[in-house]
Amino acid sequence: KQWYQRRVAITAGIDSIYQTGKTPFSALEPVLSRCTPQQLKVIEYRNPSLTKDTEHIWKLFVEREFHSKSLIGESWRAMYRDKVTETQAKLDRIKNSIGAAKSRKEKEVTTTKYMTSPMCHGARSNNPTRVFNKPKTGAGKAPLMKSSLQDLQKHRYRR
Repeated sequence: KQWYQRRVAITAGIDSIYQTGKTPFSALEPVLSRCTPQQLKVIEYRNPSLTKDTEHIWKLFVEREFHSKSLIGESWRAMYRDKVTETQAKLDRIKNSIGAAKSRKEKEVTTTKYMTSPMCHGARSNNPTRVFNKPKTGAGKAPLMKSSLQDLQKHRYRR
């Protein structure tokens, strides 16, 4: 009962574990098995002697997070680190791909051309259509430049 109470107290304060000293691994194992990978990494950094005993805990992390049952590499710890790095790289590529697609889509929307045909007003011209860029923000009609407006008026009233 006394060990159980200590484990509960230690589990509640996993982040406050600094040095384990000469505490046997068998006493630490139930607590370490409840750590997150980040917490275990910090505890191992502070207590390098634990690294040889925690391989099976890293194996559990790999199996749980990456569904991998066979060791690839030198240790389960290294495999976990490599898998996390690989996953992060994939997420970054996906994020960049989404960002690029979003940027392309925004560019397509902003460069979409509205076409206004002065021919519908009975005007004759070498260029039967006038093209205006869509505004980047706001909704509604594309802004007409003063010269474009004058051109339209010339075409409209020319018979």
